[in-house]
Amino acid sequence: MQEPDDWELNFDSAPFCNGSLHLGHVRTYALGDVRARWLRAQGMNVFYATTFDAFGIPNEIGAEEAGLPTDVYVMHQIERITAQLSALHLSYDSSPIESYSCPGYYRWTQWLFLRLWDMGLVYDAAQPTPYCARCDAFLAHSQINEGQCWRCESIVVSRQSAQWYIRTTQYNDRLYSGIDGLADWSDRARNLLRSHMGRTHGWCHKLAVTIGDQQFALTVFMTESEIVKEAALAVRSDHLLIERLSADGVTFPDRELFQVAKRRTGESETPRAVCFLRIDGRAIPVTVTPPREVPHGTDAIVTGVQDLDIPSNLADYDTTLLTRSSVTVYRAQDWLVSRNRKWGTPLPLVRCAECGVQPVSGDSLPVLLPVHGGEGHSICSKCGSRQPLVDRVLDCFFDDGWSFYSTAPHRLSGENPFEAWKRRPASKVHFHSGYDTYVYLHVFRFIGYTLFDLGYTDQPEPIQFYQGHDLIIAGDKKMAKSMGNAPDLDDLLERYGSDVIRLSVLANANPAKTVVWSEDRLKQGQRIMRSVQDLMALDLTAVDSPGREGRAGDAPAVDSPGREGRAGPDSGRANGSTLAAAQLQRQIDRITKRLDKVDLFIEEYRIGSAIDTVYTATRDVLRLSASDDRQNLVGLAGLVGLRLKLLSFWALFAPKTTGAK
Repeated sequence: MQEPDDWELNFDSAPFCNGSLHLGHVRTYALGDVRARWLRAQGMNVFYATTFDAFGIPNEIGAEEAGLPTDVYVMHQIERITAQLSALHLSYDSSPIESYSCPGYYRWTQWLFLRLWDMGLVYDAAQPTPYCARCDAFLAHSQINEGQCWRCESIVVSRQSAQWYIRTTQYNDRLYSGIDGLADWSDRARNLLRSHMGRTHGWCHKLAVTIGDQQFALTVFMTESEIVKEAALAVRSDHLLIERLSADGVTFPDRELFQVAKRRTGESETPRAVCFLRIDGRAIPVTVTPPREVPHGTDAIVTGVQDLDIPSNLADYDTTLLTRSSVTVYRAQDWLVSRNRKWGTPLPLVRCAECGVQPVSGDSLPVLLPVHGGEGHSICSKCGSRQPLVDRVLDCFFDDGWSFYSTAPHRLSGENPFEAWKRRPASKVHFHSGYDTYVYLHVFRFIGYTLFDLGYTDQPEPIQFYQGHDLIIAGDKKMAKSMGNAPDLDDLLERYGSDVIRLSVLANANPAKTVVWSEDRLKQGQRIMRSVQDLMALDLTAVDSPGREGRAGDAPAVDSPGREGRAGPDSGRANGSTLAAAQLQRQIDRITKRLDKVDLFIEEYRIGSAIDTVYTATRDVLRLSASDDRQNLVGLAGLVGLRLKLLSFWALFAPKTTGAK
């Protein structure tokens, strides 16, 4: 295969393989397909791809509910999703879609993990860890939303657990500074990243708290230079000071919930003080806060005492201020990457009886799952002996975080994907997903920076174009398989066809806005489709034929897909009116001028505006073609050119109807 000299990657976020796609997926993939087709129309050498997110909790739970082995279930779902992607007429390139659960893929996930190990970025720690009982899984803090599991919305609690982490915090400064350089990202996407990282400038006070014969180090972050009157300290719930107070019988409400995240606003309770710390002669009340609320590298933050519940007879402990310094801190924590599940990339580490925990040797990759022939042992890279594996798998975010690099079109069979990317990287990566996957973006960027430091990429930022899109809402909730509020896509495709489904999702609103789904959206898509079909059937070469009836003569007044009943220019003129040639030309010129904005709309990801403009112009052309004064239309190249231009745009939005490949 001849390698492209210069190519761009257009990449859709990977679907979980735990059931049918739904309209939220359709929004992502239809946007990605429009972008790919438009880039190709601009003369770009574009490779359009996605991957299958075939590991992780959703797939394992789906298999359990279906009563099937996980690998069998996932294979069935991949076949089903592949058929749906094809039915949506997406213009993916012909290379097979990579699945994270294939040994040929997760081999390189393990390889990347070992490179991070070599960089000193991997460590294990036993500490309170967020846990979802319904999913029976430990979670990263980024997978918790207002105290609830990201997938099933169950309340998350905390359990002590030994897990493996990646020191993503070592890259916090570079990742945050790099956000400003993401010129082709939407403002909202950049702001989501800033909020997720939570950078703050302030002061760090190191205190020593004495309780009996024990002394506890306490690092307090505050945005003021000194502790002020009417202040309280909120200490992270997993700190040894809180553990000691708990052992001494101090209680506070729902401690397990506080270990994880704030409770939902409607269920909030007044913070309760658990002790006083005497600092410079003043008694400062202490409350408990989730670890996520405390910046990385610190133990406590300063809060106000308003509405603070202070029980009587609280203990009062002496505290010494040791040092004070100016600091910049981040809320983003290190990345919890291990899971106590079975369906995931096996952690490429062994517990060697002679050497302790060690990475496996490189030539023993991939470390296989049992379903692929794995026996739970591998080769210690230090002594060469065969030893038992560490009993953990990697979070599916890790498989997803390097997925761009697996899709290089020039990659040879079995070749290290990072070597292939290094040899001929994409000049630009266009990524398509919803705003709700911004945590993935943080992971993608972190891995991009590490690969840059390892010399496998020529730029640290893996994604140059990302605009994001908002949710589709159904029944006042985000449309999702786990919510049970998604209409069956196979049924919709059979009843309405792919182009009506695409138009129903794309024309309703620009991506930055939420789509509220209803059956009216399908009627809207059908209305647009009728105009596309009329334009396809329009034969302008026979416009002066005697007795020809205008194909669009009965077209109703022009209405915009997003604005019911809006009329196009001069729509008040009744069909059948006589149009002077000069007047007709002026109308064609106005339509042409409006269409000149469509490319800009698409470039800016304003797809709803683009469809609105093309639809209105289509209705105008259909009306003009139905004029009774046919002699004025003879040889009018402008109208013929408009039809061709409109069809070239409809090929982006409704490719099956227009015959686009």
